[in-house]
Amino acid sequence: GLSMCIRTTLLQGTFLLGLVAASHVDTACIAAQQIIQQMWIICSYVCDGIAQAGTMLGSQMTGHGRAALPGIRTLFRRLLAMGLVIGLVLCVLLYFVRIKLSEIFTNNKQAIHYLH
Repeated sequence: GLSMCIRTTLLQGTFLLGLVAASHVDTACIAAQQIIQQMWIICSYVCDGIAQAGTMLGSQMTGHGRAALPGIRTLFRRLLAMGLVIGLVLCVLLYFVRIKLSEIFTNNKQAIHYLH
């Protein structure tokens, strides 16, 4: 409902602000900002997939009433741990492949410089 509308508006607003800030530098900076935004979106899809699976499992468990409360707590802890591990793995992975990734997206030396 309303919370999703607010979340989406704020998220799109941050993308717009990033683009506006990059546009005040030069076109290579805009290109670098767009590459970073795409990488962020790909990573968020991975995390959102875990969140959606958790929502479905949690909803199913909630339908079983109070008896499912220990299972819901276990699910919460597992999803939290998975989110932390996936976030750290993506962070480390992106750090070590950033040079190759930037070269996949562009051959513009200035944009690659901004990405490093």
